[in-house]
Amino acid sequence: MFSYLITLFLFFNTFPYVTYGCNAPPGCEDVGLTKDFVSEYSPHVQWTYQTDKSLRISGQASSENEAQKKLSADIKKVIDDIRGKYGGHLDLKSMELLDIGSSTVIGEFHYVNFPSKCELIECTSDSRVSWGSESDDLNVILQSQSGSGKFYYALDNYTYKSDEVQCDANGNKKKNGVQEWLPLKIRISFNKTPGVQKLCSVQWDELMKQVLEGLNKNFRVRDMSWE
Repeated sequence: MFSYLITLFLFFNTFPYVTYGCNAPPGCEDVGLTKDFVSEYSPHVQWTYQTDKSLRISGQASSENEAQKKLSADIKKVIDDIRGKYGGHLDLKSMELLDIGSSTVIGEFHYVNFPSKCELIECTSDSRVSWGSESDDLNVILQSQSGSGKFYYALDNYTYKSDEVQCDANGNKKKNGVQEWLPLKIRISFNKTPGVQKLCSVQWDELMKQVLEGLNKNFRVRDMSWE
């Protein structure tokens, strides 16, 4: 019993204010003050870039480095907000994006603002009307068409991908794309302080949950895990 009480005391003494509303396990196995968070994110326009000024849209970065800085700043702000809830007892050492180009991909997108109408128009004679008759009617048929090649468009400032353009019977183009998702891997590291000597799994789980919730207030991130 005495040993059990000592264990609980060490846990709360290690992390006195940051319990995150979780019931701490009997003991806290130290899993380190640094962890990698792996997830996917839907590229917000401000997290993308386009080097060609003539193709760049409002809010889009001009270089990969600029887009990377914007993404890092938004993630760091979420972590700082979480730290603020607990009086700064979590002292952030660093937050960095890992393996740019593989584990973390910063997208260069050319967003297509395609017309709402299909371009292919075919005129055919109405078989019920003979040429030279009084009506001289023609049927104008807006044919369905499929465009080839992958393209991207922005909807509510998020990135969507489509492999084809489809037209309905009235000749209206349909945006039938799916939301684009890119890999994201970040490393979060905290300093050892008198109030935080170590972190255990339950605390990293709760940190990850709060980071994910914080990001999803303004952005779209999914399937987050830590390793």
